[in-house]
Amino acid sequence: MIFRKGIFLLSIIFIAWGLIGCNREVTELMSVEIVEICITETVQPDVFAISVLVMSVLPDKCIEDHQKNYTEPHVFDFYPLYENGDTIQIEITQTVSVGSVACDLASPYYHDIIFIGFCKPGEYTLDVNGNIKKFQVG
Repeated sequence: MIFRKGIFLLSIIFIAWGLIGCNREVTELMSVEIVEICITETVQPDVFAISVLVMSVLPDKCIEDHQKNYTEPHVFDFYPLYENGDTIQIEITQTVSVGSVACDLASPYYHDIIFIGFCKPGEYTLDVNGNIKKFQVG
């Protein structure tokens, strides 16, 4: 009987340790501070290459594993092709390590240049984690 109580108590301790833990990870949207849009001409007069510069100062150094997801409505040479009036949404998530000892080794800055594809001439809306910018192509 004492053996069963000991096993039960150890099980509770391991479950609590797993929930509270020293190295928990939480995935959330990253705070974005600067969004710049780069429009480049291509050899085709009606198609422009679009890249987005995203920068942020992270609240602490325990953030890692940035994931980018964005809409891809049409395909042109294996890349997205956006048309007049489209809204381009980019979602950047981050993994926050809670209680990690290695946090001091990480960088407090995030910057990335994301090639999102091509646009035909027109007006577009870019949404990066709620940071909305309108831009004109062509």
